[in-house]
Amino acid sequence: MAQKIMVVDDDPAMLKLACTTLRMRGFEVVTACNGLEAVQKVNAERPDLIVMDVNMPEMDGITALGHIKQAPASRDIPILIISSL
Repeated sequence: MAQKIMVVDDDPAMLKLACTTLRMRGFEVVTACNGLEAVQKVNAERPDLIVMDVNMPEMDGITALGHIKQAPASRDIPILIISSL
């Protein structure tokens, strides 16, 4: 079974690039377009890793990280924070 990675980014081009690259390497990929969507989807999707942008509308990556790490069901999921800045 392929490991599942959630990619969270509001930039459609970056989201597509990350998804294509990860899928080519055999990962299952799910996406979210902002931190709020990631927080809402994380328990249903149960990813093995989250790759998340910092600057996003609705909820930034740092705030989303805090919410995800507070929830018992998702606190152990590793999160890689990225930024194009």
